[in-house]
Amino acid sequence: MLLEQSCDKPSPGNDPSPFFAVMNLLARPSMDERDQVALRNLVNAKTWSPIPLPSLHQEILPLARANAEHAGIPFGTIFTQGESGTPPIPVGSDCIKSFLARQMHLSSLAKAFREIGLSRVVPIKGAAVSLRMDSPPLRLMCDIDLLIPMTDLEKAASAMKQAGWSRCSERSLGFRHQSGWQVDLQAPVRPLGEAILWAGSEGAEQPYYHAPVEYQVAFLAIHCFQGHGEKIWRDVADYRALRFAGDWDEDRWNHARNLAKKSNHLQVVDAFVHFCESLESSNPGVGSCASAELAPYVKLLHDMAHEKTSEISFHLLRQVKRPVREILRSLISIQSRRNKGRAVAAGDPQPLRGLYDIPRNRRLLMGCGFVLGQVYSSRIRQLHRLATAQKFCAVDSLFSSPGGRLPHGSSTSH
Repeated sequence: MLLEQSCDKPSPGNDPSPFFAVMNLLARPSMDERDQVALRNLVNAKTWSPIPLPSLHQEILPLARANAEHAGIPFGTIFTQGESGTPPIPVGSDCIKSFLARQMHLSSLAKAFREIGLSRVVPIKGAAVSLRMDSPPLRLMCDIDLLIPMTDLEKAASAMKQAGWSRCSERSLGFRHQSGWQVDLQAPVRPLGEAILWAGSEGAEQPYYHAPVEYQVAFLAIHCFQGHGEKIWRDVADYRALRFAGDWDEDRWNHARNLAKKSNHLQVVDAFVHFCESLESSNPGVGSCASAELAPYVKLLHDMAHEKTSEISFHLLRQVKRPVREILRSLISIQSRRNKGRAVAAGDPQPLRGLYDIPRNRRLLMGCGFVLGQVYSSRIRQLHRLATAQKFCAVDSLFSSPGGRLPHGSSTSH
């Protein structure tokens, strides 16, 4: 076991929902024969009925579909078309095209960075995890995150402009390509972030440095809670790809946990690993943790793993649940920021990244509309509780861009 923690196994009778059970089988880099048999038994049961496609887990669905079809089960047997307006799941050819485009951009940028003598560049998040996947094209992402030393940020930004990338705004180090791809440059600000940058070694066939898988798992846990647990099944699949990559070292893992402790993130790292390991038990579920400190974090992941509400809905709920004084302060400052030219100029050809590109006052109005529309819903209290738990469990990033990070939008997968 990775985690020496006094947490009990899931309680008897804590049976997972059909959605939870299906996603636990499908959210794997690949499924072995045992998992395929379990999936076939589940969907062939007389009580089985197809599940509406979830809005919250769109990024994992191409991988889920590939796993289902490899097990000989039509995807339509498991999931039905979801809510109106749900984006279609990319087909296999689209996934391959996206993967090839990503590799092309990474190779092109590696050349541009070498030409200016950039000391070290480390891909993080999806760009790093995909290399551990049996089928890298199925690890979807719309942007590439690159970690570099703080002293090299502006040098790297200059190289990207020379390579044809345009800066998203003067306040961020996010760059867009005319093809639609985006790259975020980041620098470490905490001990674990520094270790991810400097402990990596250069692969024999890769132009970039790559952090040890144990450090990537610790970062994955932190990033999961940064995202309020809304991409939990994607993060579970990433965890499994890293954890069982074949070169796991317990000493490096213990060191990664020590670095997480120095970075004030040990609780979320331990909670994430405990949750992922509980999924491999014969009766997966939230279980019970003797540590009262870990329990809220484990429960949030468990609840989000059952959830199908959209990411935008949760964001809007968190917007509305802000203290009144913060809402008023935001509204007062909006016009001031616009007067300073922060709003996107008319005719700007750059597309919106997602919800975070919508002006804050408009997001607030959307949030109020969402809440009013859910007043008579039986689930509104549950959603409010989840939004409150998300705010309680949120953590700071290991990385930063000195000009101000461009927040990740709802349409982006990392």
